[in-house]
Amino acid sequence: MKPLTTQLILAGLALASQAACATDFYVATDGKDTNPGTASAPFATPEGARDAVRALKKAGPLTQGVTVWLGGGVYTRGKTFQLTADDSGTADAPIVYRSQAGKDVRLLGGKVLTEWMPVTDPAVLARIDPAARGHLLQTDLKKLGVRDLGAVASVPGGALRAELFCNHNYLTLARYPNGDEWLQIADVPQQGEKAFTNVELPHYGRFTYGGDRPSRWKDLSDIWVHGYWAYDWSEQYHHVQKLDLATKEIWPQAPYHGFGYKKGQRFYFLNVLEELDQAGEWYLDRNTGILYCWPPCEVAKAEIIFPELQVPMIQLDNTQNVELRGLTCEASRAGAVVINGGSHNTVAACTLRNLGTTAVDIRGGTDNGVRGCNIYQVAAMGVNVEGGDRKTLVPARNYVENCDIHHFARVEKTYKPAIRLNGVGNRISHCFIHDAPHMGIGYDGNDHIIEYSEFTRIAQETGDVGTIYTMVDWTYLGNIIRYNYFHDIHGPGNLGSFTIYPDLPVGGIHLYGNVFSNVDWVFHTNSGRGMVIENNIFVKCNGLSFQVWTDPKKFDVGGDWGMVERLKEVGYDRPPYSTRYPVLRQLAEDFRMTGDKVGERQLPKENLVRCNVSWGSTFLRFYGPVSPEHVKVVSNLISNDVILSGSLDGKSKAQEYRNGDPVVMADFSKRNNVIMQGDPGFVDATAGNLELKPDCPAWKLGFKKIPFKEIGLRHTVDRP
Repeated sequence: MKPLTTQLILAGLALASQAACATDFYVATDGKDTNPGTASAPFATPEGARDAVRALKKAGPLTQGVTVWLGGGVYTRGKTFQLTADDSGTADAPIVYRSQAGKDVRLLGGKVLTEWMPVTDPAVLARIDPAARGHLLQTDLKKLGVRDLGAVASVPGGALRAELFCNHNYLTLARYPNGDEWLQIADVPQQGEKAFTNVELPHYGRFTYGGDRPSRWKDLSDIWVHGYWAYDWSEQYHHVQKLDLATKEIWPQAPYHGFGYKKGQRFYFLNVLEELDQAGEWYLDRNTGILYCWPPCEVAKAEIIFPELQVPMIQLDNTQNVELRGLTCEASRAGAVVINGGSHNTVAACTLRNLGTTAVDIRGGTDNGVRGCNIYQVAAMGVNVEGGDRKTLVPARNYVENCDIHHFARVEKTYKPAIRLNGVGNRISHCFIHDAPHMGIGYDGNDHIIEYSEFTRIAQETGDVGTIYTMVDWTYLGNIIRYNYFHDIHGPGNLGSFTIYPDLPVGGIHLYGNVFSNVDWVFHTNSGRGMVIENNIFVKCNGLSFQVWTDPKKFDVGGDWGMVERLKEVGYDRPPYSTRYPVLRQLAEDFRMTGDKVGERQLPKENLVRCNVSWGSTFLRFYGPVSPEHVKVVSNLISNDVILSGSLDGKSKAQEYRNGDPVVMADFSKRNNVIMQGDPGFVDATAGNLELKPDCPAWKLGFKKIPFKEIGLRHTVDRP
């Protein structure tokens, strides 16, 4: 047996001789990193293969690509697999880390729990509902070598949340009430010493609950609450500092919710042993390390995993032309892949699931992307995409395409979309995004494209939310949303869901060739400018809503969102912004106005609604002074019950102008709109065929054919 150093030297010499022809290395669960990495003598870890590739590159420039083939099986990860610029390929010789054909390669960031036994401790059983006692199992995490038991909820800069997964699905930390049910804040006492001051909702350190369920709970020391404390679009987890059973008061531990607490808002208790009362729930005693579970199926048929890894599984730092293909990354308290800078790096045909933060995080660089992946059952976002220079408007061209992303934001419910775009010139295409509590897509910046994607069952737990959402900055312009299919999207509460929602004061969207079916509202903006909404189809939904945000402080220097300061940061009134986006010229003029003309900057100006086909309830809604002067409505085919809710001149009293009303009929007709009743000409709307018949009046108005069959996931080499 040769010493290890001798083996490595010989391996390096062998690699040098193969530099011109050897392109494959192999990794297997039963391999050794002292092996040469051949098919018959594979490495044990990706690190072993990475080091071999480095040695190969040192021997001379690569003349062809290198593939690292991972054999089937589970690779338990206790640290990040890290690649740097030294591990880069080239356009002609890429470096690929991939699964062997037909093999299931799993990078696992947790421990598979197999040592289960019935719960027999009388003290524990006495706290459990009698109907549940015979179903509970337990395992000792400390005996299994788990050193960090995690937290009930992630703490910024501190412990990460612990989870339990069964057959790739989240199990529920024992809670009350069960399932999708909620309690309501009974009252928010307004006396005592203020613990938190919000202009609308001052907080005196506590709120109350109804009923007497907590009186059954023996240990109150580690109980938590999770709720939508003031609004249906903002939630937070709280450790309960004090639970007063006599007064029914909950004293949440700071930091307090930023918007305060409001009577009637939703919440539930969690991490309560006594509430482990149905299949699919679990509880961890962090003092003893004993984990209790009621498995949702026979434990012999269950793969139950407790995640431990708290760093990304794979990280690419300034690499080029590196591809990760066909890998499954799962069961971690952190994310799967981080790409820091670099270019032409790809995550392709991978499965990313059961992750504690964002699955893939692209932090800058150019032409980096995620393609053909399945991303689901993740705590936060599916993919975060950053890149591009907002000062110069140079695009990054980073992308997410042909991905199925669903059941995301499982723990962090709000503002954790399937995909977030940041920067300039990034793209989403051919994705299927579905089953989420809040947003589908979030974006900041300029010149992004969202196209050929399908969205459904978004906003299932929240209200006043957008399937595609952005806010805060006037200069988020040049964004294109085209050829997408949005359907069956409804948010709870009075405000429901706005499918496309450029919130205060964002505008600059070109909304073209999309299909909206059975959604609450197609579109809503607060003071947004420069929108072009054309050649879309609206069916069984409300249409377009334009509102003026009435708080003048937000539109001035020092406003609490910094909207004016953001304008100045990018130099909105000089090139490249002033030349690229003409709408900013009018905004600059409005900012020169003084006195009673200051309000001009609040108006949603220079919007165009053209050549859309609409069949539903309300077609158009104007708030306050919004009028056809600000939103030009031309050449649309309208078959709605209500044509306009609002004012025709921005000055008269708002009212509902219904289909058939001669006033609105005359006003809309003079701008070449066609108003009719009933089916405007779909091939078969009942069966979901929303293509237009040849004799539909929309064609004469200039409507262009929408490529229905190209929308959604595609069969490709990444998604057979």
